[in-house]
Amino acid sequence: FFFQAEDGIRDVAVTGVQTCALPISGDVLTCEGLEQVMSGRHGVFDMKVTNQRGEVVAMFRGKSAQIPGTVFPE
Repeated sequence: FFFQAEDGIRDVAVTGVQTCALPISGDVLTCEGLEQVMSGRHGVFDMKVTNQRGEVVAMFRGKSAQIPGTVFPE
């Protein structure tokens, strides 16, 4: 699993913990992410998943490491 943040640097997931709060079936889901801390090449991110009613259905906390290169051409 990898992602590219707004700064264009490629990150890979190191660890992650997922907590599901509500069952989902036929819901429209939205995920919002927030960088909690970035120190050198390592960071901690929190993700919140909500349904179309604004109810939190899941939370995810992940730790990442930056690797060389970019995901998309600059």
